[in-house]
Amino acid sequence: MVDIIHGVVRQAIDAGELEDETPGFKIDLHLDMDAKEHGPFVRVTTPNGEFPLMKREDAQKIGRFLSETEPGGEAFQSQVNDRKMWSVGFVGTAVEIIGRSFNTPIEDATRVVMSVPLARDFARQLLAVAQKAAHA
Repeated sequence: MVDIIHGVVRQAIDAGELEDETPGFKIDLHLDMDAKEHGPFVRVTTPNGEFPLMKREDAQKIGRFLSETEPGGEAFQSQVNDRKMWSVGFVGTAVEIIGRSFNTPIEDATRVVMSVPLARDFARQLLAVAQKAAHA
């Protein structure tokens, strides 16, 4: 059923009837003028919280991994700076993405679980925003 709904939504996006976005996610560029490096950083915000900001290279690495992921595949972990990380794993056949500071307990981390097709859509959008960061 999830694949059928995803297919219908994907067709509507391809036809220009819907925005190309992952429901509940906002992916954009962020300048942090208070940080040592100002960015632009890729920022991902969800109803469950905000993931750690990423440099373009980190967003591309995570996006490429998600675009090729298969249920039951290997987990992935990426340190986005000296204090924060993203990790990708699996819960059954779904993809689980976790973002947190190293001093944040895992139970307090920002966490989302999504189907593989939705993870691939998210990856495509993440890669598109990361590409914009290269030009900013």
